[in-house]
Amino acid sequence: PPPLPAAKPKHVLLEEKFERDNLGEDYNVLEPDPNRLTVSDGKLLIVATQPRKNIALAQKTFPGDFVATTTMNMQVTIGNRGGIYYWIDDQNYLFLGVHGSCCADRHKPIFEKLVSGQGNIIEPDQFKIKNLGNRDLTGFASQAEVWYLQLERIGVKYTGRASVDGKEWMDIGTHTVLQKNGKLGFGADSGGENENPAEFDDFVVQGVQ
Repeated sequence: PPPLPAAKPKHVLLEEKFERDNLGEDYNVLEPDPNRLTVSDGKLLIVATQPRKNIALAQKTFPGDFVATTTMNMQVTIGNRGGIYYWIDDQNYLFLGVHGSCCADRHKPIFEKLVSGQGNIIEPDQFKIKNLGNRDLTGFASQAEVWYLQLERIGVKYTGRASVDGKEWMDIGTHTVLQKNGKLGFGADSGGENENPAEFDDFVVQGVQ
């Protein structure tokens, strides 16, 4: 058989370590609440209480193909979620993250698309996946967990991946989005009365040459 094509080399388009006191002009925060968002100790902390508040979007855009990777630390309890956004507007976006599902009594990665207000969610089959790496996903987390999230765009196809160690990745699924003017960023929601603190760090966007 012919040899497999060599992987295309990647170059860094954006590398963010949050080594400052605030987000500054490099980010735009949607529906900001400064009492629930801060940059400290090299991390962006969003203390979520309501859906789609304090979404922090990088101002830099990426018109070509890219792979965006971040590390998130969050306790995934019932109704809570956090992750990466590819945000066009409040009726058009992608969300790749982790969600505590009250219906399935488990926490799991999800990949959501909203286009013209119409939603489509991809998530692992609860009957086929119990563990991701060495992490049991049944029930809800008793403490904060580290999650690695990766969003890749090739053309108009966006693939979401999740990992518990940053080495072994699971493909969550692929969505199609035609617009390329979206902005990458971070967000967290709380599905109940309790707050949902989510920390993000080591955000890297690489372009495919």
